Amino acid sequence: MIIKSALTELRKLLHETISIDNLVSFGETYWLEKHGAYKSAYWHGVRYYFYEWLSETRNTAEAKRIINSPEMGTVIGEYVEWMLD
Repeated sequence: MIIKSALTELRKLLHETISIDNLVSFGETYWLEKHGAYKSAYWHGVRYYFYEWLSETRNTAEAKRIINSPEMGTVIGEYVEWMLD
């Protein structure tokens, strides 16, 4: 199934990023002030740092395509749930 393979690929990519959870935690006050609730703040923080990592390791067009895919929201949500557990 296409969606299942896309989710697997995106999960793998997100876990390749080095200590994204630490980056979000260090900037926690910024993300909380900007987005309020923990889940929303962490979601936006992970998305931001993941996009930056993608832009550095791939070209910007591919990074935008990946980060704006519908499956990306699901994968970031799963990652945030894991971070907040």
